[in-house]
Amino acid sequence: MQSKIIFVILAMFGPVAFGADRQMGLTVYNNDTALVKDQRELEFKPGVTESRFADVAATIEPSSVRFRSLTDPEARIVEQNYQFDLVGSAKLLEKYVDQAVEVLTVKGELVRGKLLRAQEQEIILQENGPIRILSVRQIAGIKLAKLPEGLLTRPTLVWQMYSPKGGRQTVQLDYLARNIRWEMAYNAVLSEDEKFLDLVGWVTLTNNSGTDFPGAKVALVAGDVSRDSRPQMMTFGVDYLRSLSKLPPSGQRGKEISESFGEYHLYRLPESTDVRAAQVKQVKLIQTDRVPVEKMYLYDGAKVQFWPFQVYFGPEFGREENKKVNVILAVENRADRRLGIALPPGLVRIYKRDRDQSLEFVGEDKLPATSVDERVMVYIGDAFDLVGERTQTDFKRPTERSAEESFKIELKNHKKEPVTIQVVEKMYRARDGEIMESSRKYEKLDARTIRFTVPVKPDGTETVEYRVGYRW
Repeated sequence: MQSKIIFVILAMFGPVAFGADRQMGLTVYNNDTALVKDQRELEFKPGVTESRFADVAATIEPSSVRFRSLTDPEARIVEQNYQFDLVGSAKLLEKYVDQAVEVLTVKGELVRGKLLRAQEQEIILQENGPIRILSVRQIAGIKLAKLPEGLLTRPTLVWQMYSPKGGRQTVQLDYLARNIRWEMAYNAVLSEDEKFLDLVGWVTLTNNSGTDFPGAKVALVAGDVSRDSRPQMMTFGVDYLRSLSKLPPSGQRGKEISESFGEYHLYRLPESTDVRAAQVKQVKLIQTDRVPVEKMYLYDGAKVQFWPFQVYFGPEFGREENKKVNVILAVENRADRRLGIALPPGLVRIYKRDRDQSLEFVGEDKLPATSVDERVMVYIGDAFDLVGERTQTDFKRPTERSAEESFKIELKNHKKEPVTIQVVEKMYRARDGEIMESSRKYEKLDARTIRFTVPVKPDGTETVEYRVGYRW
């Protein structure tokens, strides 16, 4: 039936009322799945009887249901049926075929008769002998005498339940449901001098399960069950630098907001909350201010991705050039830096106060899950007035199992103030790479990566040249 009829019929049913004896818990995972914990009181008859457990999630996985009675340990489910074909205008009218109904037309006419048929675009009535056909456009509403038996207004588990004691019992039902998810979003305000930031982390809960969870105690699980142990392709830029930016253990922790749970981190919302159907709810989870931050400029000129255990001996590999200089805000996740907590993954948005203290949006980035004593790196964009150029100046193959190549890197600063640019160079051709010559001092970040720290004066240009050799 069309929406006009559906609205009038469903208006007969009021909002769902939840008893005070109901206790709800939600453990929400980051894969659109939640574990629902529903405790309430039900009345059972002794022996095997039919019982209904209503208001379960419409997206329940019936095979995941776990039932226990806290009052009668011997109570158990003998048979379970999940009924989700809920009451609607079409189903109601099907039950009233060959029965009397009242139809109010859009012109205000009240038509009484026996319902012969209800179709998508029209209904057919027998009105004291004559047959009358009314289209959906002619109908303002339909009045039914009562709700037919056997129809469900909410998703329901129908059980054949065995309970030797019977009576009023406290029962606990646990089950998995889909289309419930959570994500983290961070808002960070950068100080005018760009040396500190104020950080607020918000949890966003989205409930598309079709069911309300009133007064729920909510826990959030961050982490993936399966881990791929195969080597990952190495990328470039900020993602590459993140993988190399390890900090030594500090042995200190801030005011931790999570619990270790196997290979996961478990975050509990501080207060019980109503998680309504078709609702997006936000709850503040993290707040800290005056976190020290370092602004970095990164130039990774080789726009190349490579597998760590593969040999690349073609002269053209690695020639693709990246001219962008990345702007990064780096924060050490340590207790003495006003953090020192496990940060769940999420989108971080950066704002900055200008001279009149109003906020301006300066960039956003996806923050990976970050443990204590790790460096948080937020990529907020590319510098407008900084340019890098990387050129391969020589390549040769002394033997079939070796290669040598040289590069020239030119850094230009068009700003009015001096800057320091971190230049990352990757020895991507083979595992055994060795720097043969270099015009500047460098730091070896790992077996395949070096970094030059290059100060560049205002309106100045600096050059880095080096030669690398490979054997395999």
